[in-house]
Amino acid sequence: MTSSGLESIRGALYEAGHSAVCLHFGGQLSGVTLSSRPQSGYGGLANFRDADERNISQRAREQIVIAFAGAAALRMFYPDQPTAEILSRRMNDFEYIKSIVNNPQYGIVEAYLKEAEGDAESLVTELRLVIAVIANALFDKKSLTSAEVKQIYDARRGENL
Repeated sequence: MTSSGLESIRGALYEAGHSAVCLHFGGQLSGVTLSSRPQSGYGGLANFRDADERNISQRAREQIVIAFAGAAALRMFYPDQPTAEILSRRMNDFEYIKSIVNNPQYGIVEAYLKEAEGDAESLVTELRLVIAVIANALFDKKSLTSAEVKQIYDARRGENL
């Protein structure tokens, strides 16, 4: 396999990790696209418009776990991938996480980040098959609608790889 093919597979797994964990939390996706550039910009999964004051902090915590899920998926499927390669993808995620932590409205402290990263790793392990199937479909089609991702999630959730 060429290095660009491997990079595309890794990109698909990364995006699939975000998508599966987002759906696990009941989040809404507008779709998933396989970008040809790992640092092409964070599309952002946050949509707090429907969150009321009582649950906005919980929603912000979920968004942090979702942001960590992409890298967690890469580490699970490619444990020998150099950390520097994973970090290059995570730069946009870190900026997104920082924007949540720095917003006092959400009530998130930096100490929570270690817990959130562990939660992401656990969820990615639990959703391993879902992530693999979403990633495979994304690799093949380069773009999936929210309905396509949700259909895969609903069909495969709870199955083991």
